[in-house]
Amino acid sequence: MTKIYQLLIILSTAFLFSCEKQEPECFLTAPNLYVNGELYTETPTTVEILDNENITLGTKLDDSFDCLWTGPNGFESNERSVVLSNATNADSGTYTLVCSKGICTVTTSLELNVLATIIPCTPEKNRLKFTHEGVSTLNFYGSLNSANTGYYTMRMNGSAGSLTLMFSNENPPESGVYVINPENPTSPGTGELSVAISYQGSYGEAREGNVYITKLASGDYKITFCDLRFYTGYPVILIGSTLINQDEL
Repeated sequence: MTKIYQLLIILSTAFLFSCEKQEPECFLTAPNLYVNGELYTETPTTVEILDNENITLGTKLDDSFDCLWTGPNGFESNERSVVLSNATNADSGTYTLVCSKGICTVTTSLELNVLATIIPCTPEKNRLKFTHEGVSTLNFYGSLNSANTGYYTMRMNGSAGSLTLMFSNENPPESGVYVINPENPTSPGTGELSVAISYQGSYGEAREGNVYITKLASGDYKITFCDLRFYTGYPVILIGSTLINQDEL
C-alpha cells in the first residue's frame, strides 16, 4: 500500500508541474526616439549647432516604464528626455535606450553626428568692447525683439547707445551663423542680417562679418560676434566683440 501511495504522489506532482502556467511572452514595441523634438528615422542624424549649445534626446513612453540612456563619454541617464549640455563634436556616437515594464525589456538606439561650429572668440558677456584705445565699452542693460516693420529686429540698449540686428523677414531666426553681406550690408537676404550701432550720438553699421545666433528656450537669444568693424562718424573704424545673453538683460 505504501508503494501505491508513493506512486500516486509522484504522478500528482508530475501532473501539477505539467499544468504550471508558462511565462508570458513580451510584445513591447521599440519606442520612437526624438532629437531636438524631431522624430528619429533610423538613419544617422546630423545636428548642426554652435559650439556648447544643448541637444535634447527623448521618447514619449509613459511613466510606467523604467528607462536608461547610455552613450559616448560615459553618458547615462534614467530620464525619458535627456539634455546633452554644452554639446561638442565629441558627443557624436551611438545613444542606446533600454526600457522595461514588468519582466519585459526593449532596446533601441540612434546614431548622432554632432557638427558644432566653434566661435572664434570668447567676449565679455553683455558688453560691447572695442579694440581702439580711448573708446569706452558699451554696457547693455535691456533688449527688445519685434517684427513690426516686416523684418525681425533685436535692439539692445546700453550705457552709451544701442545695437540693432535686422534679419531678412519677420520670422524669429533659428540658431546658426548669419552673414553680413558686404555688397548690401543694410538689406539682408536669407541667412543674412544687418548690424547697426548708435554710439555716443554717432550712427554706423557693420559692412561685413559673421554673427552667431543661439535661440534660447525662453524665445530670447544669445548673440555673439568677433571683431566686427563699425563704420560711423568717428575718425576711426570701431572694432568690437560681444556676447549678449538677452535672458540676462
